[in-house]
Amino acid sequence: MSRPCLARSWTWSSSLSVLRVTERVYVLLLSFSKQREEIAELRQECSDLRQSNQTLERQVKEGIVAAVCVIHASISTQQRKANWWAANA
Repeated sequence: MSRPCLARSWTWSSSLSVLRVTERVYVLLLSFSKQREEIAELRQECSDLRQSNQTLERQVKEGIVAAVCVIHASISTQQRKANWWAANA
């Protein structure tokens, strides 16, 4: 038995079908590539935001500690004055 020649079975419609499929695959690959780039940008932005958040949290903690120290010093001064007045009254 002889095999049919593939060249004869290839038609314009099958060529167009292959081109359409190829075009769709190309469009999908471009879309995936763009999405990959967008995801990379989002990951970088999240990393930057995490770092900024850590910096802000540290600054808030330092500010709170400084405020507590000032309040403590103020209370201690007031207590010393009150104690002095009580001792010298």
